[in-house]
Amino acid sequence: MKKILILILTILPLTLLGQQLECCKSVEEVGNEINGYWKMKSPDKNEQLRFEFNNGIGKFWRYKFNKKNDLIETKEIDQTLEIFETKSGFEMDWSNGNRIGTSKIKVLNTTTLVFVRRDGKETEYYKIAE
Repeated sequence: MKKILILILTILPLTLLGQQLECCKSVEEVGNEINGYWKMKSPDKNEQLRFEFNNGIGKFWRYKFNKKNDLIETKEIDQTLEIFETKSGFEMDWSNGNRIGTSKIKVLNTTTLVFVRRDGKETEYYKIAE
């Protein structure tokens, strides 16, 4: 009984750390799933991002809204995004000529996208119907 409990306690945390990509088995599939509009899950952030990927390389735009939900700013972000696969799953590089950072794609499905930075900070988005 103790051995089973130790085994469960050992394996369970490993499954919680794993990537949850219900949709994708390739870089191209990940890009296709990320394409579109996403809103950050934060009560004090009223902005949306639009991602556009082709063959694992992408760009994005930021849309800001006021409290009345009127669009107040649209900006194409001067960064190139690149999705790549590692042993632990899919990640995305953010670059503007110099490498800005890499984020692990922790969760990706039809409604949710979660990035995890190298410092462990998570950012969660939900998909907006187009």
